Amino acid sequence: MRVHGYRTWCNKLWNAIRFAMMNFPEGFLPSPQLGAAEVASLPMAGRWVMARLNVAIAGTNEALEKYDFSAATTAIYAFWQYDLCDVFIELMKPLMQSSDPAVVRGVWCVLCSHPYPIPE
Repeated sequence: MRVHGYRTWCNKLWNAIRFAMMNFPEGFLPSPQLGAAEVASLPMAGRWVMARLNVAIAGTNEALEKYDFSAATTAIYAFWQYDLCDVFIELMKPLMQSSDPAVVRGVWCVLCSHPYPIPE
């Protein structure tokens, strides 16, 4: 049972990375840091997933400081599985067909991002 769960998890990771790589144009380089105006122009789901990423990072850092490796890996797993794969990528699939290049670039930037400041 555990092996099947890990197989499913690896398959989900593979599909998420494959989705991102299939949709990046050749030579795409994300901005090293998005400004507040750029973050505000992201689709709502992009801002949401970035906020969830920040929560996952904070939870992971807190757990690692306490040497609670189970909680750290759970925070990472939960972000990838539930926030990124199950919600964000599914919401972004139709947006990748958008005729608005700013929307598509926003999705690209979120897919290859590190934590950005989220406007409140």
